[in-house]
Amino acid sequence: MAEIADTMRSALRELAQADARLYRGLAEELGDGATAVEEPRALIQPEGGAPATEAQLLALKNDAVEIDDEESLPSEWLTLKTTSQPDKAAIKEALKAGTETTGAQLISRRSWRIH
Repeated sequence: MAEIADTMRSALRELAQADARLYRGLAEELGDGATAVEEPRALIQPEGGAPATEAQLLALKNDAVEIDDEESLPSEWLTLKTTSQPDKAAIKEALKAGTETTGAQLISRRSWRIH
């Protein structure tokens, strides 16, 4: 089992490094004026032995608003939202203590981390 985890960890690390190199190259190629990059092209191999297909990676530039200080914005640019959401921490505590709760259940999941 440890050998499989080591192999997965190594493969994922190599993929992450390759992605980082790709995105750095795309950022350099885009510069400030470009809107899309036609290259690189990649072959995508579906599972189950289906033939590989070529895919084109596009990097598009767009504008977005970043709010630095919401408190200083004029009121005409603010919307009022009223929301409610479940208190998952309290529900989890109650379920672990044996309290029956309608509408929620305690489930166990496995997560993987690469260090």
